[in-house]
Order: sequence, then C-alpha cells, then structure tokens
Amino acid sequence: MRRASGIFVLALSLGACTSEEAKKAPTAAASSAASPASTAAPPSVAAKKPKIELPPPSLPPPGAEPPPAPPTIERIDEHRARIGQVLVDRQRRRVEVPGRLNMTEGILEYYAVGPNGKLHESVLELSGVPSHLHVGLLLIGLDPNTYRDTSTGMREVVKPGGRMRLFVEWTDPKSGKHRREPAESWLYNRERKKAPPAGDWQFLGSSFWNGRYSADDGRSIVALIPDESCVVGVVGDAGNPYRGATMGYEVNTKVVPPLHTPLTLAFEAVADAPAAPTGLAPAPQSGP
Repeated sequence: MRRASGIFVLALSLGACTSEEAKKAPTAAASSAASPASTAAPPSVAAKKPKIELPPPSLPPPGAEPPPAPPTIERIDEHRARIGQVLVDRQRRRVEVPGRLNMTEGILEYYAVGPNGKLHESVLELSGVPSHLHVGLLLIGLDPNTYRDTSTGMREVVKPGGRMRLFVEWTDPKSGKHRREPAESWLYNRERKKAPPAGDWQFLGSSFWNGRYSADDGRSIVALIPDESCVVGVVGDAGNPYRGATMGYEVNTKVVPPLHTPLTLAFEAVADAPAAPTGLAPAPQSGP
C-alpha cells in the first residue's frame, strides 16, 4: 500500500498533523514519517527545505495506467506551498487549482474533472492532480468523510467531511478585468430555472482501491451528483439530469466566459459550518 500511504506522508511532511486521516495512515506511512523528509520543520520555522519529494508509487496492476508521478513540493513562504500545480495558502485556508472552461452548454454531473475525465458533463477541466488537491485540503485544516462498513455491504458516513466554498476566478477577455464569482453562478438549476444560491461544498475524500487513489484513476474531482469517488461534492442533491427535464444542473450559458477561458478554481474553508446529513454509499470493492 505504498501508494495509499504516500498521500499521508506528504501531508505530514508539510505539517497537516492534526488531520484525523493522517492519524489513521497505514504503518508504512508512520515509518516513512520518521524520515528526514517527513519531519521537516513547520512553515513558521525559518530553516526549511525548499522542495520535498514523495516516495515512489507502487507498481500498478497489469494493464492499468500508472499513477501520477510524485509531485515536486515547493515552499513559497511561511504560509504557502505548491504541490504540483495546486497552490495551498494555510493562512487564508485556501487552495487554488488552475484549469479552463470546458463547456458552455449542456447537462452536468460534475463541476470539475481532470484531463481525459468525464469532459462531456463537466463545467471545468482542471490541470491539478486530484490527490494533490486532497493533500491541500488537509493542509488547510479540513478532514474528509469518515466511514464505517455495514452488514449490508454499504459504508455509512459517521462523520461528514469539512465544508468549503468554491469560487471561479478569471480575467475577462473583453474588459481585461479580474473576475471572481461563486462557482454556483455558472450552474443552472433545471427545476428552479435559475442559478442556485452560493452554498457549501463537502470534502468527500474519494477512496483507495488496490492501493490507488480513486479520483486519480477516474479524474473526477468535484461532483454535482452523489459520487464519493470524487475529492469534493456539492452539499445536497438536485437529482440526476439524465432522469428528467427538471432534475440536476446544466451550464448557465448566459454568464460563462468563452470556451477554454483560463481560470482558477479556489477552495476556501468554511469555519464552524453546520454538519451535513449522514448517508450511505456503496462500499468500494476490495482488490484482487
């Protein structure tokens, strides 16, 4: 499970020691944390290494795509670090992921996916690796969903993940001005026939299967439908758009910028957010 443990080693090395997920890391992560790379001084200490690298991932199963290469970790200053293409600001409790507008019309099941993901039903295409976003959210003090297995083969959410707000930021190609809007403004609720109000999003945390991070394999990052293989999901369920003309979301065509406009999706932690309702999700299958 070297690949599964690597995400915890990375979080520990950057100072996310308060995360409950880090406390549950496999023994391999604990032993790796004792190494010099994972006991680096916290951001507030002046003497620190500018770059940290993850241990190499385990070999993928035959026929599977290899997992993402370990990212280069760059400490920008005492509060900020860059994990691959994901920028983390611990002082502002904010994570930024670059990307571009992927759709200007059509029905949606995802707000953001990675390259070669489910691009036919996602507002955005992000260039950051999903597991790097997961580590970034740990570093700003959020914990993912906590589950327990049930006798029916399901897993039950016993502690909902941390809450956040999402914002899209871009430069208007016509005026040249910097724009910032709640992520919800680019959605159109098919039942209400307007954009949904700005609200909370939840740290789902995806899952590990056969030592691999599911969101890295599926490239699904931010969900608009119940999909706990994603890193983040919207709070609430507007329904599946493929099951009715008044269900789910589509692109808010009238307000989005031109196709492929470069942008940043910002994830900003919400302090003292109310807990989301618990629920059931299919338990991930065990590896062969």
